[in-house]
Amino acid sequence: MLSIALALCVAITMFPTVDLHAAESKWYEETTPTDEDCLILEDDGSTLVEITEDAPQTVILPEGIEVIERMALGEGVENIKFPSTLKKIEEGAFINAWSLSEIYINSNVFISNDVFPDNGLEDVIIGPKAERYYEIDEDCLYQKDCNVYRVSEEDYESTDVFLAGGRRLVAVFGSSKVADNFSIPDNVVSVADGAFPSYAGITSLSIGAYCYDIGCQQLPHLTEVVLSPDNPVYEMQDNVLLRRGEVQVDDNKVFYEPMVRNAEEYGHTQWGDHYPGATLERFIMGKGVSEYVVPRYVTHLRGYAFYTPNGVTRDLKKVWIPDWASVYYLNGMFGGLTDVDWEEESSLPALTVCCSENAE
Repeated sequence: MLSIALALCVAITMFPTVDLHAAESKWYEETTPTDEDCLILEDDGSTLVEITEDAPQTVILPEGIEVIERMALGEGVENIKFPSTLKKIEEGAFINAWSLSEIYINSNVFISNDVFPDNGLEDVIIGPKAERYYEIDEDCLYQKDCNVYRVSEEDYESTDVFLAGGRRLVAVFGSSKVADNFSIPDNVVSVADGAFPSYAGITSLSIGAYCYDIGCQQLPHLTEVVLSPDNPVYEMQDNVLLRRGEVQVDDNKVFYEPMVRNAEEYGHTQWGDHYPGATLERFIMGKGVSEYVVPRYVTHLRGYAFYTPNGVTRDLKKVWIPDWASVYYLNGMFGGLTDVDWEEESSLPALTVCCSENAE
């Protein structure tokens, strides 16, 4: 009996038990910077121009980097740890980084529009030095304490008029990017362009009471917009989301004119020093509308306003656009359209747009 006990004691000593619940090391806990041969920096080392193709799957950026330039990363890298010195990530910095899955933020960095790839991120980790400036809620990255201003031109001088303060939605990732419904909370005053990945499965979008800018979003499956009745900026007309025209009453207040006037009274006429024409933010597909005439009070069309990607069935066959409307980013706005012609009629000068699968 004694020999058995001794044998058991020796076995335990030679083969110690393993704690299966011990915490695994996280990739972002690594502190050794990535080899500088994989990084192209400006001479002073403060600006990251490019992460080369030879970079490992996990990149730890060294301290001292303050700016990450546009198109700084392609495919291959899966995780990036940003330094505490980082101040700005420029627009489109990671737009082609389809492999990018997780990022680590640890500073008061400003994340510009359209930073992340179209397929979106899987996770965002906030370090202790960034907790004051950013927060994560239900797989959404928010920038805290964001103020929205209207910039007007008076006597050739820029005048900033404060509109609202709150949070800025920077990125939708993980489980939220595949959800059917998404609500922009009332305390969100703006949304970064491209915050929603282009492959997001969202079909219904709710806009809160104080959101002054929903940004430029693809949302290819969107079939419904639910707008807070208290929102002063946006307005729904049937299946169209409009941004009301702005009229500055005085230096400290901006009035948003509801879409209540007809084309002769309201559209394409100057009111004081401002054009209060509306912006067509989004045409909601899937409502059985085959032809749409953009109202004359619309003077701007937002990117992706009529967007439907190739392979997705659309009812819309033709869009008439007033010749005074500002049209930006035509390809992104209309998605899979192949036939675009300028035409004129005596009553309605317009741009005729035909859908690729329904082209006449």
